[in-house]
Amino acid sequence: EALENGWCYTSCGPTIYDIGYEGDRLYVRTSPATRIILLSEGRYAQTVYGDGITEAYFDRAPAKTGRFVRFEVVDACGARAISRGYFIHEFEGKQ
Repeated sequence: EALENGWCYTSCGPTIYDIGYEGDRLYVRTSPATRIILLSEGRYAQTVYGDGITEAYFDRAPAKTGRFVRFEVVDACGARAISRGYFIHEFEGKQ
């Protein structure tokens, strides 16, 4: 059921608890991390750095993000979690 509904991600350590949309910003809530990265169509990326950060907010600039985004989380040991890809329209109306 999780695979059919897209409620899954790949991880070698970090946990992704929530991904969503508030106003004009996308957010990710995770286990403690050193980097949370938004990767989008093309070469555009935004990164939030910190020591033990558990959430990050990203501006959604359609001209930069394009049609889809995915998120990557890196913990203090270098382990990574990678979300599935999300079409931007999946977030619209789900605030």
